[in-house]
Amino acid sequence: MLTMKSKAKFLILFLFVALQGVAQKPNIVFILADDWGWTDWQMNGAPQGSTFYETPNLNSLAKQGMYFNQAYVHPLCSPTRAALLTGKYPGARLKMHVAITGSSVPNPSLPASCNSQSPTCYPSSINNLPLSEITLAEELKKAGYSTHHFGKWHLGDGQFDPNKQGFDTQFAVGGAGPGSGGYFAPYAGIKDIPQGPNGEYLTERLTNEVCAKIEQEKNRPFFIYLAHYNVHSPYEAKPDLVTKYKQKAANQSATARHRHPEMGAMVESLDASIGKINACLEQLGLDKNTILVVMGDNGGVAWTNDKNRPTVPVTSNFPLRSGKSSFYEGGVRVPLIVKYPTIVPTAVTQQLPVHIIDFYPTLLELAGTKASPEKDVIDGKSIVPLLKNTVTATDQVWKNRPLFCHFPRAAQVGAPVGGSFIRQGDFKLYRYYGFFPDGRDKYELYNLATDISETRDLAGSNAELVGTLTNKLNTWLKDTKALVPRLNPAFNPSSITQQARLDGSKVVDGVSNTHENGNLVDYFVYPNPGNEIVSVDLEAVKSSEVEINITDLSGKVVKQTKFESAPRSAQIPINGISDGQYLIQIKAKNYPVVVKKITINR
Repeated sequence: MLTMKSKAKFLILFLFVALQGVAQKPNIVFILADDWGWTDWQMNGAPQGSTFYETPNLNSLAKQGMYFNQAYVHPLCSPTRAALLTGKYPGARLKMHVAITGSSVPNPSLPASCNSQSPTCYPSSINNLPLSEITLAEELKKAGYSTHHFGKWHLGDGQFDPNKQGFDTQFAVGGAGPGSGGYFAPYAGIKDIPQGPNGEYLTERLTNEVCAKIEQEKNRPFFIYLAHYNVHSPYEAKPDLVTKYKQKAANQSATARHRHPEMGAMVESLDASIGKINACLEQLGLDKNTILVVMGDNGGVAWTNDKNRPTVPVTSNFPLRSGKSSFYEGGVRVPLIVKYPTIVPTAVTQQLPVHIIDFYPTLLELAGTKASPEKDVIDGKSIVPLLKNTVTATDQVWKNRPLFCHFPRAAQVGAPVGGSFIRQGDFKLYRYYGFFPDGRDKYELYNLATDISETRDLAGSNAELVGTLTNKLNTWLKDTKALVPRLNPAFNPSSITQQARLDGSKVVDGVSNTHENGNLVDYFVYPNPGNEIVSVDLEAVKSSEVEINITDLSGKVVKQTKFESAPRSAQIPINGISDGQYLIQIKAKNYPVVVKKITINR
């Protein structure tokens, strides 16, 4: 029989063991970098890594943990953030396929009819993350975590703020970018941030605040979600770093893919932030029990998007095709590094595909908890076996796991219309809605194992595989109740005259769009040809061999011109060809070119 003293000792021992159990819950720091593309770091010396950007801390972190070479997100920021916090495919289940803007709506729908010049009607996109969604922060809070959001939110304002979605605290909350004040104090257009001294750099302020929060919460498990505004526009960086990268850019070739000074400086500041947060964890002795995740939210901005440098692309995702706002690989494959010494081995490159939706079940499992019974569905799959490196790259269950994207935008970068894709194994099938003027969809198929740049469309020679993947994609769209574009009953082909759709743009005139070496880009021409002349205005930083083909819908070339110099305006008479619809195909063989304008004149 226990004496009173023995009972007291037993109770103390029980409480000690219980407290030890609580202390062993891992802390979680998830850093999401805005517009940070697959090649926007040195990649620890990998061939695809940048030689312009300097990222020693990211290189070091990759050696301390696991780098995922095939990590996927949505092509745009708001949907990716919603995917992380819900574990759901955003474009399909959440009806959030584009970034939240003034045109987003509370209750998305698919209109019965639309503009008479469009053969296809596209759905609207939701303007918030619904409060009915059970977020990752809410689940972790139930499991005993303190939860804290820092930086970009872009999932709705006011009643949809982070503190209404499971976060105990929120800091420097904003929408698409760092607000009207830009990256330097005094800040404007973001909230819940006390003003710093004039000239303070927002990226450094967020980093210091995160380190202070780690110190404050060090004695209990915490979930910190740092959503950096870097490297989103406006392209503003610390002056000393800009000077450094201007000097580096001056030594780069005029056709180098990475040569934007402010972008280089912003990437270095992002790298410094990640290094400091990692150091803060180490100094407090928390690093071994902290899951540190660093990931991009979509591909890099692979076009000229800076009014101060109108001829210099912000970045390049090459060898991946296209970039942000495209669901080609350059828009959806991003860097991902995970450090968690308890289970993750060091210096491992994981080749199996994963998706940001996987972190919902993964982090809950590592936190020793499960999703609430009322959580309706989780599209993600726990990647704990991959983090433990107990699954090989040839494991057929993981390798053949299908991944999806629903991006029904009326226009995207890299294609004139939106669509959906399925990736299974090495193959990726795209479905473009209403690509042809009669409303028919277009399909493209690529083998990513042999064609990472997606230049060889295999759809025409693999009808059976296209059919199989299309059936799986259609089943998924139905199961997720996705809003799928449909034919427009009000479409009037005769209303479309002298119009071409510029790849990746909402308008034809005045849009700069840089195209990588060797990429074949399609432009759709609507008018029935008579005595028209197609004019293509090009710019290039260096003379380039350019080929322009006009083909029919079967791909047969009906007109062709080649020339050796740019900038120039190519004039292509198209009289003498039959009435119908045609494609303009532009290929720069030596150096990137910028397509400024396509016009069709009689």
